[in-house]
Amino acid sequence: MVWDVRDERWRQTMRDPDTGRIIDPAGIGDGPLTEEQQVYKENIIDHYKHPRNKKHVQEATVVRAGVNPSCGDSLQVSIIVHDGVVQDFGFEGKGCAISQAAMSMVSERIIGLPADEVMRMTREDVAAMLGIPIGIVRMKCAMLGLRTTQAAIKGMPDETSDSAYEGKVQ
Repeated sequence: MVWDVRDERWRQTMRDPDTGRIIDPAGIGDGPLTEEQQVYKENIIDHYKHPRNKKHVQEATVVRAGVNPSCGDSLQVSIIVHDGVVQDFGFEGKGCAISQAAMSMVSERIIGLPADEVMRMTREDVAAMLGIPIGIVRMKCAMLGLRTTQAAIKGMPDETSDSAYEGKVQ
């Protein structure tokens, strides 16, 4: 059975076991959004519907796939790093609005950054880009893109390792 998120029975089952708070399945936190948060929500929807850098980079230095096993979101990043700087970035994949929008936002931010700065980015950076409260369930979705990107960059020195490979996400 698929539960409608507007169905109160479903919302009652989605409670944080520690706090008892309802976990928002849309990932935008409990309660009404401020005017500023509403603007960020619209930005998330725009990035989901019109993702930036959603492409495969043909001459990629490294390609890496990532999956969130808890929800099935998947993506693949292809990155060109030259002289320690991210020169081009692309991603392909499928998943929820939060995972895809966060990857789109991260992709815009990292092009032109030194790879070591990308490696220092955190969940707080991703949350700031999204600009709205993210529930604990959705934080894994939001972090999928950055974690996959960081794993790809970390695996770059050894081009023969399993962390750098060609292929599409199924």
